[in-house]
Amino acid sequence: MSDTLERQLATWEARSPVPSSAFNGILKAITKLHEAISGVLPPPQKYQLFEKITAVLKEKLKIHLVRLNVSSVGPQSWVVTSELTFYFNHLEGLGLNGLVTQEEFTTGLWPPR
Repeated sequence: MSDTLERQLATWEARSPVPSSAFNGILKAITKLHEAISGVLPPPQKYQLFEKITAVLKEKLKIHLVRLNVSSVGPQSWVVTSELTFYFNHLEGLGLNGLVTQEEFTTGLWPPR
């Protein structure tokens, strides 16, 4: 999953439209994984797996925010926030709400100014 996240974010730009094709690709892969493990893994293990995936996404997104020179203020930050809202709403739609909040996710995400 880490490679999938990296591959999608490698071409991602913090600009409209939202959701971007990169985040659509990320969520398509997450949905396929969720479908594959539902009914196989018990809920605690499933939640643990998706918590880890979300943590890996955060680490990779931090790297790409630096690459793109995106700060926590400005129009690009709104695009990032919108992408993340889409991401967390999708997780909730899969029944994976409560893993980590969007606010918790964005803590420490932005590069220092």
